Amino acid sequence: MLIRIDYNQVIRQANEIGSIAGDLDGVKKELQNIISDVDVNWDGEASKVYVKRCTSLGEYIKDVSRDMNRVSSTIKEVARIIKQADERANELASKLRDSR
Repeated sequence: MLIRIDYNQVIRQANEIGSIAGDLDGVKKELQNIISDVDVNWDGEASKVYVKRCTSLGEYIKDVSRDMNRVSSTIKEVARIIKQADERANELASKLRDSR
């Protein structure tokens, strides 16, 4: 079975995942600013619940961003390993053809 892979496309897609993870980091920072503003400008039980929920959401965003960065790195590493294996297989096939 022959499997074809466009290594450059895989790397581009992995980079896009990393870029989205970076965007999420920015969203997390914006959310933290909102939390700070709410904490200063809104008193009462409802504000505490809102801040707690937003803080929870911020932690979730941080976790998703971290996981997306891991996925991006893993994809790149797997693509590198597959490319090396393909190059090695091509070298061996070439040597085998040349030895005939």
